[in-house]
Amino acid sequence: MRNEHVFSVRGDAELVARAGHLFESAESEFVCAARDLRTWSQPAARQAVRARMSGAYAPGFTTRKLLSPVALADEEARAHLRQVRGAGALVRISGSRLPHETILIDRRVMILAGRETSAGREYTVTTSPTLVDGVHSMFRALWDTAAEVSVRPDASSVRIARDRASRWGTSPRR
Repeated sequence: MRNEHVFSVRGDAELVARAGHLFESAESEFVCAARDLRTWSQPAARQAVRARMSGAYAPGFTTRKLLSPVALADEEARAHLRQVRGAGALVRISGSRLPHETILIDRRVMILAGRETSAGREYTVTTSPTLVDGVHSMFRALWDTAAEVSVRPDASSVRIARDRASRWGTSPRR
């Protein structure tokens, strides 16, 4: 039997408690695919993860964020995208809806988020090379077809993002 680890946790707080050290261990790459920038239900959990990723701004570190068009629908999100791009993150917008988050760290750790429920989100965490490589390959295929976009979109881009958010039953959170 290989030394691979797969476990699930319920809620942001448990994710940070049981897998926070994996964020700390990021050395070269942090990849995130998400519907929008409000993927953590508890702002304290988001801050805890950011605080643990001190190496994320080191030379040679690559951050890639792949988001749905919904991420362009409000000015607060566009301002955040300008900030992360200014810090060196690569950001692309998928033409497809991305309903749940996926995080990949150094091509050795994967965190998949489930749907939001009344009991909180379930996250699955793994270090299985086969699972990580498979999801990274899917991420790369989406990344390669996604658009590099300006986070200062024109009025028609914002209208398209809001229209997609409405069709997909999501809120652009103005």
